[in-house]
This record gives sequence, C-alpha cells and structure tokens, in this order.
Amino acid sequence: MPARGGRRRFGNVRQRASGRWQARYVGPDGLTRTAPYTFATEKQAEKWLTLVESEIIRGEWVAPEAGEI
Repeated sequence: MPARGGRRRFGNVRQRASGRWQARYVGPDGLTRTAPYTFATEKQAEKWLTLVESEIIRGEWVAPEAGEI
C-alpha cells in the first residue's frame, strides 16, 4: 500500500465528510465503480480495492449489477 499521499496503481480512496472512507475503481468494462459501502479506515478501503483488483486479474470479476433481477 502506498505511503500516505502516494498514488495507488488501481482505484482510489477518499475520505467522506462523515469521516468514513470510500473506494472507487474503473472496472474492465470501463465504468467507474464505487464500493457498495464505506469503510471505517483508509486501510480497510485499500484492502477491499486489492481484493477487487485480484478478482479482475484472475478473470473472476463480475459486474455488480449482474446479480440484479
């Protein structure tokens, strides 16, 4: 994980006015995706992005709306 103020190579994390952290990334389909929930810490948000990135690399990523009926 990058040092505070560093840049991630995948996705980004920002702190909301509430103090919680939001994670966003650009999916393989070219659309910007936001995590379905916010995180208590920056580190938790970064770990979530790492998991999403690994799903994409392994070819296991599924668009979040694919499960909607």
